[in-house]
Amino acid sequence: MQKLFVTADHAGFDVKTSLVDFFSSSYHVIDLGSHSSERTDYTKFAHQLAVSVRDNPNSFGIAICGSGIGVSIVTNRYKGVRSALVYNEKIAELSRQHNNANIACFGARFFSINEIIQMTKIFLETEFMNGIHLERVSNIDSF
Repeated sequence: MQKLFVTADHAGFDVKTSLVDFFSSSYHVIDLGSHSSERTDYTKFAHQLAVSVRDNPNSFGIAICGSGIGVSIVTNRYKGVRSALVYNEKIAELSRQHNNANIACFGARFFSINEIIQMTKIFLETEFMNGIHLERVSNIDSF
């Protein structure tokens, strides 16, 4: 079963909990926290998620904060990690097809739980297209 690491700060706690419940039957879901809606620092959780995805090839990650921007910035600092700030279904699809993204980042304050579940499903089910995109993705980690 494919590993799916999920994390969130306090703003994304409810969304994270719903994602863990929803995807547990299809993926080996690892909940990296936070474990409550008490105020917390998203950077701690985003760093842990990025390391987990980096160290587990062929795994995926989902990161949630208030806007999705902070967790995207943090996770993209790691070689081998390609995070996408997902804000609609087409972006979820393209981030996988063209960029082979392995982490999807969401803003909990901008979408319903059901919208994030749907975008996550698309993200996880979409295959990387390879072809001309393979060289581009390879170049991401070349510096």
